[in-house]
Amino acid sequence: MIVDLDINQRFITTYFGEELNRYNYKVLMDTCETYTWSLYASSNLHVGQKKDFPFSIHKNQFYIIDHIKLYYPWIPIHQFIDPSGKMRSITFDIDGTYVSIVTLPSQPENLPISEKLYKSHYDFIIPKITQLTPMYYTKNSSNMVDGMWFKYLDMDQCEYIPLFPTPLNQRFKGMQYGDPCYIISEGSMITERMRVLSKTLNYITELIKWVYVIQKKKDIQYSVDDFFKKYVVVENQIVYHDSSDVYKFNIERKLPEMKNVQKAMIYLYQYTTNFIKKDHDMYYFYLYNN
Repeated sequence: MIVDLDINQRFITTYFGEELNRYNYKVLMDTCETYTWSLYASSNLHVGQKKDFPFSIHKNQFYIIDHIKLYYPWIPIHQFIDPSGKMRSITFDIDGTYVSIVTLPSQPENLPISEKLYKSHYDFIIPKITQLTPMYYTKNSSNMVDGMWFKYLDMDQCEYIPLFPTPLNQRFKGMQYGDPCYIISEGSMITERMRVLSKTLNYITELIKWVYVIQKKKDIQYSVDDFFKKYVVVENQIVYHDSSDVYKFNIERKLPEMKNVQKAMIYLYQYTTNFIKKDHDMYYFYLYNN
């Protein structure tokens, strides 16, 4: 809105009043709407959900909640930001005790960033969190309750609070077994594990491709099938530890020039762990199928 115009001085003064600010905000919100559809299996419908309507729709669910305002007067301490730049948890100071709350993917707050998640004691957090309604619990591999989902607005599994392992007893009567928390698995951050797995997969793909190109330069007719039959072994044994820890790579960013496949495989054998196996004078890519 132009409030002053001086053609001779080439001077223009503009001013946005409160009414125009509200109008612009409404335009922004109307053009940035998002609708999220969630589908459910008919055998696992949410409470009160009709069988002929096995899905839910939410509008703007990822930025409709103001977490700082919702949990006031708790003191916000830090937040966890995922690789996509979304806030996935926020930690509060409640009377000197740190409590972490896993959130929907949300707009980051003006807070320090940390991957630290604090577990809460059931008896401490339930009397404190009056803003939300507990709906579901999660269990660990020892059949102990390790967290609770809370309802906010019309979202049954909206906010999640990790708990110290707690026996499944009468305190959870009326609650149902819910979905696993999407960023926590047995106490570890799923997003960090997925980052490691993605990086490992990229290493495996690029290094196998590198060795194949070396062979291809020697024999233009050499096929991918022939390469895999000769140089790749797939192991079907069960890996009992975390699969993200199977392979280790200590490879430089720029791979060296190699004249043949044998020398390339020896190089990888020296600078990787569990990726190359040696059988007499032969070297193989060793891939796990579990």
